[in-house]
Amino acid sequence: MINEISVGDALWHSFLVWYNDRLDGADYSGPQPKWMLDVHEVFYRDPWLVVHQMLANPDFKDGMDFSLYCVFNKDGACQYQHLMSGDWAWDQAVSPYHALLARFFSSVFEQRTR
Repeated sequence: MINEISVGDALWHSFLVWYNDRLDGADYSGPQPKWMLDVHEVFYRDPWLVVHQMLANPDFKDGMDFSLYCVFNKDGACQYQHLMSGDWAWDQAVSPYHALLARFFSSVFEQRTR
């Protein structure tokens, strides 16, 4: 279903990962877990390009709300529903790298208004 989204043309990339430690370690006994023996292929799309294309989507032409917020249930537990309600958004806002993200978002919006 997600591959049917028509907006954007970010290509899929992949790389291989595998366990790179000795399988006969002195502190490990027993059969090796299958994941330690297999080669795994990880697929991804360029996250910066995906975000750029999302922000260039005409559905967002009137802007987006980038405000962080928290929603709590009656027991006081945080309810995660959207990107801006999650820990990742908060971590980015208080991170030294948030300036980089801010420059990225402002450049995208600047390009759209030209």
